[in-house]
Amino acid sequence: FFPLEAKHYSGDTLFGLLLPVLAVWALEPPTDATVIRSRRMLAWWLAATIGHWLAYGSLFVAPACAVALLVVTWQRAGARTAMLAMLPGFLLVASFGAHYWLSMQFTLHNKGLQDYWWHAFPPAEAGVTQTLAWFGSRFPALARNPGGTRLWAAFWIAAIAGMALAFRHHRALGLVLVSVPISAFVFAGFGLVPLEERLSLWMLPSLYIAMAITVDRVRTAAAMAVAVVTVIVSVDIARAGVQELRLRPRSNHNLDDRAGVRFLMTQRQPGDVLVTMRMGLPAVWWYAGADVPALEARHHVPGSECRASDLATALNGKTRVALYLGFASDVPEGLQKLVLDTLSSRGTMTAYKRVAEEGVAAVFDLREPPVPWGTLVTPEGTVAGPVVRPPGCIGFFQQTRW
Repeated sequence: FFPLEAKHYSGDTLFGLLLPVLAVWALEPPTDATVIRSRRMLAWWLAATIGHWLAYGSLFVAPACAVALLVVTWQRAGARTAMLAMLPGFLLVASFGAHYWLSMQFTLHNKGLQDYWWHAFPPAEAGVTQTLAWFGSRFPALARNPGGTRLWAAFWIAAIAGMALAFRHHRALGLVLVSVPISAFVFAGFGLVPLEERLSLWMLPSLYIAMAITVDRVRTAAAMAVAVVTVIVSVDIARAGVQELRLRPRSNHNLDDRAGVRFLMTQRQPGDVLVTMRMGLPAVWWYAGADVPALEARHHVPGSECRASDLATALNGKTRVALYLGFASDVPEGLQKLVLDTLSSRGTMTAYKRVAEEGVAAVFDLREPPVPWGTLVTPEGTVAGPVVRPPGCIGFFQQTRW
């Protein structure tokens, strides 16, 4: 889905698979089923303690795996042994506390993220019936994305049947496979983790493992029927994946942040400052580096804000501007042109490049006299075209890394 770059979703997938597998490995009994493998238990706690610093997916699957560790060890060896096996969990709790204090609290309470993902949580005023109905509406959506198939009923039948088979033949494995997806719904119910699309990717490995078990455990006619359903769903997922790879352009959201910022970095001179819109800041900080000065270009509607005297103060003393217009930089339509117009009023555009279908990278020399950018000819061709600009103005403001 992201052919241009390895996103953090790769880490979510990795730890969404690794921690459940390690939990089952830690619970594999030796010759005596009542013996607890303390070293393996410790290895799991250490992996979980380190993992959540590398991927949120690790943090999200850890409680479900810990519950499985506790329940199985309690059944096998009693309460005292189970509690001793849980003692290394204090490492995870302490590590989580540090992570929350340094980083997670800002994510959890970020107003922008809350406004963006509000639809991926149950309605705040919903009663029990409405909340359950909302959870039910998630099953088709999750099967499609991140599950990868529109055969949503078959997808969940195969997954749930696999969990039941696993629980019957391998208690620890079944408990882990059941607990992980349930925890996704619990987190959403408490307003902690959005239950939608890529943010639920961490629970997908457990569902896929469950589906695989339906094929591995064919013993009866009923199991054979479910196995056939699973094969059909798997073929549909593979078909959809191949189709995506064939048809999807070599860009994401018609953009290529990496190519755009790298182009600007090849043009860079001492004293340059990078300018981008708010949604482009993460791309600039990631590909250019946190130590590169960055300004945010903001669109203001006509009014008192456009009459402010400090709209362009951040550009004072700068010799050149390296501009990258990426995600959401042309909303409303014509916003990119308005940004280019504003910078053209302060200098001359010396480099221009269209990036993927919708991105723009340009360099303006503020030491040169203002020249309308639309009259310039670059290696990309004539940069012109009658496009309506949105009303308002552009301001430039210093930004520090989020």
